[in-house]
Amino acid sequence: MENNRVIIAGVDFTPSSRTALLQALRLGRITASPVRAVHVADFSWFDDLSTFGHFNGSRTQYEIAQRARRLSEECDAISTPLPQFEHDVIAGHASHVLIRQVVEHNAKLLVLGVRSPISSVSGPGPIAKSCVRHSPCDVMLTREDHPGAFRRIVACTDFSDTSRRVIREAAKIAERDSASLRIVHIAAAPRLEYAAAGNPLGIWPSDPLNAMQSWNSYRSELPGRLSRFIEPVLNGNLKSIDMIAEVEDHDHHARGISAYARRNGADLLVIGSKGRSNLREFFLGTTAERVLSDLPSSVLVIKPSEAGGH
Repeated sequence: MENNRVIIAGVDFTPSSRTALLQALRLGRITASPVRAVHVADFSWFDDLSTFGHFNGSRTQYEIAQRARRLSEECDAISTPLPQFEHDVIAGHASHVLIRQVVEHNAKLLVLGVRSPISSVSGPGPIAKSCVRHSPCDVMLTREDHPGAFRRIVACTDFSDTSRRVIREAAKIAERDSASLRIVHIAAAPRLEYAAAGNPLGIWPSDPLNAMQSWNSYRSELPGRLSRFIEPVLNGNLKSIDMIAEVEDHDHHARGISAYARRNGADLLVIGSKGRSNLREFFLGTTAERVLSDLPSSVLVIKPSEAGGH
């Protein structure tokens, strides 16, 4: 993450958003970046309640603002002083306001909280998903049980340009947090049942045996290709990192990423929001969004360079 550009933290008084704010303050301190805490309040229903004589809309708005300020000040008090820290309460729809704040402040990172693994709800809520989808900058979803330094980081690559940023950012975090880093490429073999289904779109090879032979040849070259891809990205500057790079076989990219992160005890997963697409993901959603639906850890979603302005 580039230094000095603002980090924005979404605050909604839940335990997970408090963790997100603590993580944003920690990252701001490390990178000498200003932090802006934003609580979005939906006041659209106040007019309906105002028909009841005992409801004071102005007073309620004031109390919400004071509560957001106290939370921000509490988190700031247990963090080393930052170059700049500010907080605000803004009325509107949460994801729209947060994205607008990212754009207006040219933010480098948006940090949001997500529920702990013991929650009955799997994955982030609709606001977090919308922010991941539409934010022009990188988005970190921090699990409520992890406010501090990361210890085990998994970075996913598909050899795309965005993957280069994924590896670079993951390595930076690993270096400053003294964390281990695993870089993985999920190798998903083609499914021959598409050929048996009558090849309705005219895209599957007519000879499944040839297709599998080609895949096996391609698969045998992946470890070397992964090493060659990583070397110029890291450029030999981060040799102090405890790093392993490997190819993992799985029948599904997103499930393979989640399973690999869990098996290796990752507390941060770094993935790209856009990589090398295929037809199945065009219909079913991006790999990143499918990983988020089964959130294995805190996640840093890296945007393409043209989106993030990096």
